[in-house]
Amino acid sequence: MTSDGAKDALEHAAAITGAAFAASATSAAVAPVVVGAAVPAAVIAAVHAWYALQAWRVKEWWDYCINGSDEPEGLQASIDKAVATNDQRRIEGILRGARAAADVIDPVVIAAIGTLSRRYLSAGATLPPWLFRAQLDLLSAMSGDEYASMQQLIQSVLLFASDHPDLTRDGRVRLCADKGESGLLFAVRHGQKHPICSVRAARRLFRLLKAHDLGEALAALPTDVAAVDSLGVELEVVTDLGITLTTNPRP
Repeated sequence: MTSDGAKDALEHAAAITGAAFAASATSAAVAPVVVGAAVPAAVIAAVHAWYALQAWRVKEWWDYCINGSDEPEGLQASIDKAVATNDQRRIEGILRGARAAADVIDPVVIAAIGTLSRRYLSAGATLPPWLFRAQLDLLSAMSGDEYASMQQLIQSVLLFASDHPDLTRDGRVRLCADKGESGLLFAVRHGQKHPICSVRAARRLFRLLKAHDLGEALAALPTDVAAVDSLGVELEVVTDLGITLTTNPRP
């Protein structure tokens, strides 16, 4: 059960996302929608259903955010205090997290959004605002299959970087992927390719990371890989994504 301070912040977040979330902390009721008499009943029903779905998603996100903590009561109290004292960083974090959860393509990513939000909202959090926002945008834009593939990509890269520190000595990971569905992934360093693993739709994942400012195309590649997609990303970003993407939804 959320307290009044956090409840008000959640209601505000719901208003921004378009979800009828009034009193959702204490009731499952959906606020009425004002529509013209000419609107078909099926459309009205669909709008109510959509609002209810958004409200459910936001409540799921909040549950993951708070109850995933080792000390949920302490985290809740800390967030309540932040809202009461107009802590703009954390109020913005609540609103952005709620909006991302409400707008997801696939609800399987809501757990990861909850984990990411918890890390940002916790007292003394050091997660940069830009990285929080970029990851929220990435998560809400991914399908369930893309989420699973991104988990594999990030964890494989982290394992490879741990086993080959010489390839990431400058704090940057350089990757390329073959054409086709198999998505054979390589690390690139000193003009050579180093195979990592096969990741389904790796090139699509590259585009998602670039689109949300989490990576960029490499300026140059060895001549034998010049025709494939590439990605340069900071090792710090990969590491942080690894923390976010280790979250799994409830079965």
